[in-house]
Amino acid sequence: MANKTDIYNSIVRQYKDLRDGTFAEIVASPYEQDVATDAFGRVRISDTNTVFESVFQYSKLPLIWGESLSGAATSTHILNESCINMSVTTASGDKVIRQTHKYFRYQPGKSHLVLLTAVLGASKPNLRTRLGYFDGQNGVFFENTAEGIHVVQRSFSSGTAVDTRLSQSNWNLDKLDGTGLSGTTLDLTKSQIFIIDFGWLGVGRVRFGIYSENKIVYCHEFHNSNSLLTVFMSTANLPIRSEIENIGVTPSASVLKQICSSISSEGGRDLPRAPIESSISNGISLVAVTTRRPILSMAPKYLINGVTNRGYILPGRVSVLTRNNDCFFEIIRNGTLGGTPSWTSAGANSITEYDTSATTISGGDIAFSGFVPASLANSSASIDARMYAQDLAAMAPSIALSLNWDATSRDILSVVVTSFTGTTNASSTMETIEVY
Repeated sequence: MANKTDIYNSIVRQYKDLRDGTFAEIVASPYEQDVATDAFGRVRISDTNTVFESVFQYSKLPLIWGESLSGAATSTHILNESCINMSVTTASGDKVIRQTHKYFRYQPGKSHLVLLTAVLGASKPNLRTRLGYFDGQNGVFFENTAEGIHVVQRSFSSGTAVDTRLSQSNWNLDKLDGTGLSGTTLDLTKSQIFIIDFGWLGVGRVRFGIYSENKIVYCHEFHNSNSLLTVFMSTANLPIRSEIENIGVTPSASVLKQICSSISSEGGRDLPRAPIESSISNGISLVAVTTRRPILSMAPKYLINGVTNRGYILPGRVSVLTRNNDCFFEIIRNGTLGGTPSWTSAGANSITEYDTSATTISGGDIAFSGFVPASLANSSASIDARMYAQDLAAMAPSIALSLNWDATSRDILSVVVTSFTGTTNASSTMETIEVY
């Protein structure tokens, strides 16, 4: 541990006699100054906009998190600890991945601050645990293996995922082994608050650290500007992800305890300055409805220009028109469409596609419902995300439509109409905000 003399010697102190009309000046060390600034070097006095937050108080939050289990691995919600135990046996190939469905928007020129709490567990042969802001192609994360703890920067800029790993002994700010300026020794068998912040812009810096004894302790930073020939990762729009994997037979069963997570944009906005707005509808066509049926559905496209679509769609105003008879309408999230759905692009520059051909729907969650009396000829109702203003970005993981975590399925929002008696002719429009 650094002694007090070393610490004080790292601080410039210039004292002059106040009686002579001069002044006293205390200038913090570079280490202390770094903690007080964000990833772009700005003093941390700006408001932070919450981009995402997650607490496992009641469940595993399946609408927000996806997971994959291999071998005999398990993922268990521990109610009294508000956490998820990601567990593997000793068998080779056991693996758990937990990742948010949403990919979170990085705002250029703003510091992206990621806070994660977890117990990674002790290092052991053939066990690998990871925690951070990443997917299979890009990202930044902590990695614990038999060789100890590492910080990792992953890039797909070459078309193949390449990991740049730095072991604890090579960290350039504080090795967290008791010899650094903080005096902190990292114990991975205990719960930790892990910190990652970065300014992307393609070539910004990335810092890793922990929160210890009421202060941030940064352990390592990657300097990418004026260093690399290209971007340090393809995109900064990424998910939160945890992994535990047996890459061989291990001496004992293992657990990664996933607890809580948060993403903030330091000085950023809750939505892009110019989000893309679009609208889909049945047009002037009326759909004859007797029994309950979907008349209009929308979903994110799987691909944009051949690239996996990691944007999201915020539902806006939904309008329903009916004639002939009173009707009951519902806005259903993630129902299963029957008949022969046929998806049509909402436009070349849109990430949305829509369907008007499905004839049945089952399951799903009711997001909104209402009545349209035929005596009024037409009426409308709304679930307008724009009214949420300041908290819109934080709510996006639960109200937005996106692909799931591994891009094998997607959210679907449907307008469903049921006629009170006989047949009613109905039509609908849905307005959206697209963020990508």
